[in-house]
Amino acid sequence: MDVRPVLQRALDGRAYVEIRMDYRAMRGFVLAVSDTLVLFHRYSELFPYGYSIVHLHSIAEVDHDDPGLRFFASMLAAEGLVPTPPAFTVPLDSLPRALQALKEQRILVELQREDYDSEHGLEVGRLLNVHEQHTVLQLVSAAGELVRVGFGSPCIGAFGKYSTTAPR
Repeated sequence: MDVRPVLQRALDGRAYVEIRMDYRAMRGFVLAVSDTLVLFHRYSELFPYGYSIVHLHSIAEVDHDDPGLRFFASMLAAEGLVPTPPAFTVPLDSLPRALQALKEQRILVELQREDYDSEHGLEVGRLLNVHEQHTVLQLVSAAGELVRVGFGSPCIGAFGKYSTTAPR
């Protein structure tokens, strides 16, 4: 299923959407769409919950017509909560370029691989190197095809603040 046209309509209409993947669903706002990636501003209830860069091929469905989503969008708007881009540019022409932009920010990121259900499918760290075929985090190495990259969430921020083993 080609989800790009639906994502583009959501972007154009600033619609609150739910993106469904095989392993989970996320709610929030589409900030940008390329031929292969989407930049998504995640929300958890009434709280902005960071950003995700998601491969379009990993998205099974995009919902923006559900009455519950429309109601939630009206609540967010009434509370003054609007989609907000990150404070820096995230290029979406390729995943390595997007990861390089995150690396330059020296922020903690969450990398989710295709095999998310495995013990090591989700990793948090600071990007050290970005290559076409693999990405290296401080203290851990992510191998396999990445399907989602998260950054800027309160959970990742708290991990960086309170973990004694978190990279600085």
